[in-house]
Amino acid sequence: KAILEMFFKAPSMRGSYGERICSGLSIQNNIKMSGKVAYKYIVQPQDVNILGTLHGGAICSMVDITTTISIIKVSKVRNVSVSLTT
Repeated sequence: KAILEMFFKAPSMRGSYGERICSGLSIQNNIKMSGKVAYKYIVQPQDVNILGTLHGGAICSMVDITTTISIIKVSKVRNVSVSLTT
């Protein structure tokens, strides 16, 4: 939770869409203990597109924030994502 609060309070997040995403995210387990992490986010009405599904921009923001948090939790070296694939 402390890492989410750190992101939430970062000056660059103030007033951004990422700030709202961070405020709704919660970490479901301890990455330090298991090597895995799960996040929970309850989709809000403002997160959906005209079709009523989760907006692509919301998905990208969540992927960016959650992968960054996960990397920070396990690595002392700062990393940058240059490619995201499924």
